[in-house]
This record gives sequence, C-alpha cells and structure tokens, in this order.
Amino acid sequence: ATWAVGDQVFIGIMGGEAESPRFSMAHATKLVPARVNFIYMTSVIFVTILIPSNDPRLLGSSAVAASPFVIAVEDAGIPGIGSLLNAGMMCGVLAIAAESIYISSRVLRTMAHQRLIPERLARVDDKGRPRLALTITSVVAVILAYIQLSGKQQH
Repeated sequence: ATWAVGDQVFIGIMGGEAESPRFSMAHATKLVPARVNFIYMTSVIFVTILIPSNDPRLLGSSAVAASPFVIAVEDAGIPGIGSLLNAGMMCGVLAIAAESIYISSRVLRTMAHQRLIPERLARVDDKGRPRLALTITSVVAVILAYIQLSGKQQH
C-alpha cells in the first residue's frame, strides 16, 4: 500500500511514545493501510455505481451538495443524512488539525532535546505532554488560520 508522507511521520512519532513500539508499529503499519484502502475503495465503488458521471451537480458546482457522497444519499431520499455526512467531514478536518498540532509539538520537543531551540520546550507535565510546545504550536496555528481566512471574506 502507498502511504502519504504525513501518515509515515505520524505513525513514527506515535511509535516513539508507545509502551511497546515494536508491537505498536508492526500493528499500525499492517492494519491501518488495509482499513483505509478498504473504506476508500468501497466508498468509491458505491459512488461510481450510484451517481452518473454526467450528473450536473458534480460538474462545476460549488454548493455544499456537490459532494458525491451527499448526492448519493440525497438521491436515496433519506432526509438529514447529507447534513450528517457534512458534519462527519468537519470532524475529519478537526481530527487532521489535532494531529497536526500533536506532531508539531512533538517535533518542537525533539528539537529542544537536540538543543536546536531553547530546552524549556522539552519539559513535559506529569502526563508526558509538552505544554509549552503545545501552547506555541496552538497559537501559531490560530494565527495562520486567521491569516488564511481573513482574505476570503465576501463584502
């Protein structure tokens, strides 16, 4: 299975913090790609079967209903499922954001251990969380998100 670079980094960092990295890494590298590929391929097959390729809602639409998954459930006549799918997509985006903050704070901690940045960032609390690194990462993420979104307002 082909892995994205982000997935490899995430599994590597998680393995470094696991109690038994040999088992955890082997388990994750075998099961995660299989699960993702199964879910992805199954959903692609269902969308391909259910929605014609020339459906006007797919071509050039920028509406919320332009997702092929939402179109498929709307065509089935199930009320409210489109909104549920969109909420699920938002949860997925939030999960990616949480993963990014997690990885960035651990990278800052590792850099502090290597004395590339101040060693204060390597300190952890009683549960093993690098609080200062998490705070810095979160603040930078909020600032960058604000910068990204501030130019997209409609007047």
